[in-house]
Amino acid sequence: LKDSDGDGRPNIVDDFPNNDSWWIDTDGDGLDDNNPNEWDIDGDGVTDTLDSRIPGYNGEMMVLDPNIARKASPINLDNNKDEILALAIDVGYPLVSQDNFSISLYAQMAKMIGKTVDPSTGESTSLKTGLVPFGVSSRFGPARFNFEYRMMPEGRFEFNYWNRLYEIERIGFTKGKDNQITLKTKESGLGRYGPQKGYFARMTLNLASLIEATVSYQDMLGDVWSDSDKLFIKDKNQTFLTSLRLKKAISKLQYARAFYQQRNVPNPFKFDYTESTIIGYQLGISMGQGLVLNYIFRRSFRDLNGDGLISGDNETIDITSIETSFTF
Repeated sequence: LKDSDGDGRPNIVDDFPNNDSWWIDTDGDGLDDNNPNEWDIDGDGVTDTLDSRIPGYNGEMMVLDPNIARKASPINLDNNKDEILALAIDVGYPLVSQDNFSISLYAQMAKMIGKTVDPSTGESTSLKTGLVPFGVSSRFGPARFNFEYRMMPEGRFEFNYWNRLYEIERIGFTKGKDNQITLKTKESGLGRYGPQKGYFARMTLNLASLIEATVSYQDMLGDVWSDSDKLFIKDKNQTFLTSLRLKKAISKLQYARAFYQQRNVPNPFKFDYTESTIIGYQLGISMGQGLVLNYIFRRSFRDLNGDGLISGDNETIDITSIETSFTF
């Protein structure tokens, strides 16, 4: 998040993004709430305090507006650290191991360490554990397949938390009091997940040693916090990911990749964009003598007004980059 004045408060929530001394303007009059020249903080037409700042007044200080409605101060990322880490352990056992055929069994456990927010109370609470008590990995010639039974016994956990969209997801936006936009970390939202159970499956297929196609799907069922109902409800928590990769160069096309991801939604096949959606592709074109031109496109989405919906071009983020690289 861009912070032009370096005061720790990102531009999007800083009312004075180019002044590191000011950051909050409740009534939008261009004066910071703490500016000595701000006589009416909430803009209700009533002078807050009668004192020596008022030209021509020399009497005792008098409070004229005892009920000043103030905006909350924006978060200072320099002072409000929200750290998270995870520990994981897995065990596996090969049942069959041949040249073009193999089957292995495995189990996994991961513990997330950090804090989140319980949406039912607003209180801080600890992150919990995810389990894969049973998983099978297999290879049949050009195909590879994984299946896992997954559990979140106490919720407050997310499988594949650090995914390709993490750099965008790690900070989000929400509407606070008086519709003020506030920042939230990704881990602070994990409290919306209660106990859940389900499965995960992934298929990777090599087509004529030229193209690799991968499809992944997660289907969990359990408790999910409903913002509209203000309670935990039974709902699906599904994820769909797919990618396509060129394994061998074709003429001047050195490589090509395309991908689509939508995570942790009730139905990813409705293709309603959320902050967990990302679409993109990468192309590498040989320019000769080892020089490769890399063209990269990525589309993701930001709920900038915190209303829980993606709408308008301003909430669609397209990133295009062109790079060069050398191969020897």
